[in-house]
Amino acid sequence: MADETNATPAPAPEGAQQTEQQAAAKTYNDTEVNAIVVKKEAAERAKTLKALGLSAEDEAWAKEALAAAKAQKDAQKTTSDREGELAAQLTAAQDALAQTTIEAQMLHAGVDPAKVGRAARLVDRAKCAGEDGVFSRDLAAEEIKVVLKDFPELLAAKQTSAAGQKVGLDMSGSQSGGEMTLARAIELKMKT
Repeated sequence: MADETNATPAPAPEGAQQTEQQAAAKTYNDTEVNAIVVKKEAAERAKTLKALGLSAEDEAWAKEALAAAKAQKDAQKTTSDREGELAAQLTAAQDALAQTTIEAQMLHAGVDPAKVGRAARLVDRAKCAGEDGVFSRDLAAEEIKVVLKDFPELLAAKQTSAAGQKVGLDMSGSQSGGEMTLARAIELKMKT
């Protein structure tokens, strides 16, 4: 190993030796490095502009034109997206209105309130729209009649009260079956 450290390199030709010395001796400071980078970037920019058919003077104009084109494209995209969102919201609102109208008409027709939501799904919405495609209450009412004819079990059971059944207090003053009228209860309360 000692032989290797003492070994001298083979002599190089004189031209190569000077180039190595110049390369080893040449050091760059930050300013020089930045200048080299700027020079290379300028050369690349000029090459790109030439490939696009533009001169160095047209560079600012090209940047402005590109920025304006991007802004216009974004504005158009935003408007069309906004129109699509508004159309979807309008459709959803119209569907909700149609659903509410059908449910209200079903309640009015006597459908059991517990069954209204399911019964409304049986209504063919396509038949509830007129020729212009707009929801029609009259057509919906006709379609509800068809559904109720096909499914009479949707109707609420009619509640009938027994004849002679007393509801509320008897204000006549008579007592029957151990019941006390309000007037009699007040009279007894005042005596005590």
